[in-house]
Amino acid sequence: MQTANSGGSIISRLPIDIIAVVRGTLLGAGFALLGAVLLSVVITLAEWDPIPTYLYAYHYVCIALGAALAAKNTKRLGWLHGGIVGVLYLLFIAWLFPPGFHLVASASANWLPGILYSFAAGALGGVIGVNA
Repeated sequence: MQTANSGGSIISRLPIDIIAVVRGTLLGAGFALLGAVLLSVVITLAEWDPIPTYLYAYHYVCIALGAALAAKNTKRLGWLHGGIVGVLYLLFIAWLFPPGFHLVASASANWLPGILYSFAAGALGGVIGVNA
């Protein structure tokens, strides 16, 4: 008879696929960095001033794409995998471009809307990805 504590490591018993979450986060960040390069070329050649709202929307689309990939690989708990991808993406991008970023400050009220929006974008992408 098997007990609840027998078998496997803690990692294997988690309901979250960590590898899928990391892959989704890196994919979303890759899309964001690729888009940033392309956008900088367009801005330079066209002498165009981008509206920051579009840039935020682009980041949320990148989060949703990465979250969809993570959820598609796991085929379960898409909203949770996607939400985690969204929060990790936000922390990863903020860590890459550190002005104004401090890990302790990320728990402050100023960062809360960004964390919530990132989680929501990831959860939406995860729901779409798990059903794809």
